[in-house]
Amino acid sequence: PTRRSSDLFALKRVVWIKDCENLLEKKSEGFDKNIERSIPDNTYVILTAEKAGKKIGEVIEFSSFKENKKSDRNQLYEFAQLKLKKSGKQLSPIAFEYLMSFTGVNLRQIINELDKLELYCNGKDNITEDDISTLVPESIEHAPFAMSDAVAEKNLPKAMKLLEEFSRTKNPGYSIVPMLTKRIRLLLQIKILIEKGDISLDIVRKGYYDQKTYSSASKKLSGQHPYLIFRIAQQSLKFQKEELIADIKKLFETEVSIKTGKVPQKLALELLIARICKRM
Repeated sequence: PTRRSSDLFALKRVVWIKDCENLLEKKSEGFDKNIERSIPDNTYVILTAEKAGKKIGEVIEFSSFKENKKSDRNQLYEFAQLKLKKSGKQLSPIAFEYLMSFTGVNLRQIINELDKLELYCNGKDNITEDDISTLVPESIEHAPFAMSDAVAEKNLPKAMKLLEEFSRTKNPGYSIVPMLTKRIRLLLQIKILIEKGDISLDIVRKGYYDQKTYSSASKKLSGQHPYLIFRIAQQSLKFQKEELIADIKKLFETEVSIKTGKVPQKLALELLIARICKRM
């Protein structure tokens, strides 16, 4: 019997073959070469057996199990181009990277956002970063990204507007604090990489997306999306390193004051955002 992960939109699939003693025995009879031809790219097979034996646990490697040479991002971009072509729309590679900084490598979410963008951009050919910035953060499940973006841009009016919207939802307000903490820490990490020369300050100041530079930085930042690093590197120019260190302390103090009930939740968040945006 075979069990397969049935997510239609998954980029990778897993096939589980149970009780496969007979298949393992056939390995020496050319099983590898015969079966690998029928396995699609990006499909992985797990073989298990109940009875112990010297062949059990042996790893069978097929060349077709290895990931396609094209990255997931390239495959997704090709898919997006084909989808948008039907409606006469275009999306540049840089704009698509920006979209993926919100959605991640999630085909279902990308399809949903492209559908909305096609409707939103009715009457024009190109879908831009501004279109994505306007529409996607307001509709995506992890919309709090927009809040951290506004604070990192020191855009107080936008940040306060988003806070007002969050206050009307059922989500606990203090969940905003860990999200902001993550952004401030990332700003600080990128600031340090710029100081060390791992990210060129000249490239950051020029404000263009140099994929090689930001892909290299991605490896130093736990695999953060390169385009996200590019965006945050631009935001880091608005901060001094000492400011960011102080902001992390403010974030901790705010979370403690909210959870202990010392300060009303909304007031504590308003004061925090105002202080980070340096209007107080």
